[in-house]
Amino acid sequence: MPFKGHLRVAVRSGWAGLAVAGRVAGDCSVEEAYAVARRMEGLLGAAVAGAGDQPDRHAVLRKVWELVAGLPAASFGSGEGADLTLLVVAYDADGVGVAGVGLAALWGERIGEPGLVPVVPDNHPLLTPQGRPDGVPGVLTLEKPYTRLVGSPAHQDPVAPAIADVSRRCGVRT
Repeated sequence: MPFKGHLRVAVRSGWAGLAVAGRVAGDCSVEEAYAVARRMEGLLGAAVAGAGDQPDRHAVLRKVWELVAGLPAASFGSGEGADLTLLVVAYDADGVGVAGVGLAALWGERIGEPGLVPVVPDNHPLLTPQGRPDGVPGVLTLEKPYTRLVGSPAHQDPVAPAIADVSRRCGVRT
């Protein structure tokens, strides 16, 4: 069940926004994984509003990790967050910041360029094992605009999906 524990969040407030894709409690029962993922979506969805009156991408990312760090281990299900995987993208009028945990690779799609291109090399600090982070993860500031970012979770081989197939594989249904 590859989507067990899957979560997605997309919120915007003023100039700042947040998009999150991830997996939590994937090793738990279907019922527990579903409940934990929905609670996590609600929590992360509040990050933009909780980042202040005029949030920017850095405040939003900081709020995401404060919220995750503030959760008791039991909030992540019986696995206590050992399999947590998150790709977190925050944006504002000045740019985009990317942070995450449990990522093996990150690719991007650019307007006018065919296919997905690697955003970071294999040894980049953004690429970490699964699990609750010990501290606040670093932020990658993107200087080149991407129309889509696709991450590969650390528990799978990092093979870039074909661009024609990427929307379907990311859960987009038309």
